[in-house]
Amino acid sequence: MASSTQKPSSSSTPIRKYNFDVFLSFRGEDTRNNFTVHLFKILGRMGINTFRNDEPLRREEIQSGILKTIEESRISIVVFSRNYAHSQWCLDELAKIMECRKQNEQIVLPVFYHVDPSDVRKQTGSFGNAFSNYERGVDEKKVQRWRDAFTEAADTDGFRVPEDGDEPTIIKKIINFVNGELKLPGHNLIGIDGRLEELKSLIGIGSYDVRMLGVWGLGGIGKTTIARVIYNSISYQFDGASFLPSVCQQSMPNVKKKLLCDITGLSYGGLNVDEGIR
Repeated sequence: MASSTQKPSSSSTPIRKYNFDVFLSFRGEDTRNNFTVHLFKILGRMGINTFRNDEPLRREEIQSGILKTIEESRISIVVFSRNYAHSQWCLDELAKIMECRKQNEQIVLPVFYHVDPSDVRKQTGSFGNAFSNYERGVDEKKVQRWRDAFTEAADTDGFRVPEDGDEPTIIKKIINFVNGELKLPGHNLIGIDGRLEELKSLIGIGSYDVRMLGVWGLGGIGKTTIARVIYNSISYQFDGASFLPSVCQQSMPNVKKKLLCDITGLSYGGLNVDEGIR
């Protein structure tokens, strides 16, 4: 990846209120059950509010709800895969994302999953096949808008995931990029970096033993804040992770369910605590 994702500059753009940190645009049949779901779960563990649509939608729903969600997101991650261009829903999403990049300074991060960025840029290969079909049955201006969005997205710094690539490592790089752009709460506190590094050394990431670390002090001095920061910094490295603040103020069955949901990915409503403990 190059140094940073380029963003338009503006001195008069008002501060926007976002409902989502990240919007994930992807072709379900290509990546729903592998790369995208892994990325989505780790973003959630990091406390990053991410929108991912898994349901087939009617055209009017794309035009209303999903496009509005894109506007309400700070970052859009576009996972280009072989069949991405074969979905007009994905093309409408991409066109809206690139529009928000220009108008709202939205951060856009393209991920080239098992595809060549040049095929995305020039609409060749599998992308060319899709556009050839659109040329015969879709409004010319709309097709050109899609093509422009593809070219602009491919010219934006991003990550490439080759077929034999180390996907977990690439996902970690994406997470670090998102973290840096969002500047999650706590990372900008004065003096926290030194404490963060000290805690990381005590936790001993990469060791084969079990560590329990206690943070002790008076109420209100930031124990929960630094615990959250350290969790956000390292949780993506684990297969299972959960952050449980104020445990003493909650019922134990709810705490157990929250823990099991976080580390297993099971839904809260259908979870049996006794089976989960087993």
